[in-house]
Amino acid sequence: MLEDLFYLFGLLIYFLSLIRVFRYFKFIDSREWILAFKKVTKNEPTKDDFRDPEDYNLIVTLGCLSVIETIWIILGLITNEWIIFFSIFLF
Repeated sequence: MLEDLFYLFGLLIYFLSLIRVFRYFKFIDSREWILAFKKVTKNEPTKDDFRDPEDYNLIVTLGCLSVIETIWIILGLITNEWIIFFSIFLF
């Protein structure tokens, strides 16, 4: 039962990764803007500094998803299918 939940969670992470792929260029544009902002002002941008609230939400969401995905992969390394998770981690 616990394994089923673990892999169901993995399926959710897979779909969220697909969403991340489709929004890649928007993420890159936002990331470039953040780097330019830091270069000019020497400060981290706040939520109010973003051009569009959607850009801020995208950056925060994708950052959180990356952390969750990494934790899932690390937990997967202690399962019997550790080779699969190790290959995902290297990829």
